[in-house]
Amino acid sequence: IVREDFLCFVVVNDVTALGLTTTILSTLKKFDLDLGCLVGQGYDGAAVMSGQYKGVRSLISEKYPRAKFVHCSAHALNLVIAHSCQIPMITNCIGTVKSVINFFRMSSLRTNVLEGIIKNKGEGKSNKILLGLCETRWTEKHESVARFVELYEYIVEALEVLQDKSNRDTAVQASQLTSTITTSEFIIALLTLNKVFSYTSNLTKSLQ
Repeated sequence: IVREDFLCFVVVNDVTALGLTTTILSTLKKFDLDLGCLVGQGYDGAAVMSGQYKGVRSLISEKYPRAKFVHCSAHALNLVIAHSCQIPMITNCIGTVKSVINFFRMSSLRTNVLEGIIKNKGEGKSNKILLGLCETRWTEKHESVARFVELYEYIVEALEVLQDKSNRDTAVQASQLTSTITTSEFIIALLTLNKVFSYTSNLTKSLQ
C-alpha cells in the first residue's frame, strides 16, 4: 500500500544547498525515520534543490545512494506549458486577458457595471467576477481563462457601456480593450487556450 503522510512545516534560515540538506535530514531523523530506507527525492527545478553536482538532491544522494531524484512531474508540466505558450498569438491573448481583468478589478465602479450586466442578463449565473491570472503557475491559469470565456459577452457589453462614461481614461481604455478582444485572432486564441487548459488542468491535479 502506497501511503503519503505530511510531517511538518519547517522554518528555514539557511537556504544554501548544504543548509537545506541539513534541515531536511535532521527533520526526518526527529521522526525516527530510517534514512537507510530513503529511496526517493522529489523537488522542482530550482538549481539549489535539483542541481546535479551541488544541489540538495546530490548532497543527499552522496549519503544515501538509493535516494534517486525525480523531478516534480506537476512542475515539469508547468514548464512545458509555459514554453508552449511563447507563441505570439497566445502570449498576446494572455496579456490582453490580464489587462481586461485588471481594468475591472482596479475600480469598484467598473466592477459594478460588469456585475450589473451579468445580474440582469446572465440568467442566474453564479459567477459574477473575473479571476486574476496566476503569474507563475500556468496550470492554474485555466480557471481564470474559463471564467473569462464564460463571461465574455458580458465583458464586451460592460466595456461598451464604459466607453460612454465621463471619465476619459476609463472611456479610452474601454474602447481599446473592446477593439482588441473582439478580433477573430483574440477569440481563436482564447478558445484554444481554454480547450488546452481544460486538459492540462485535470492532468496537473492528477500529478499532484
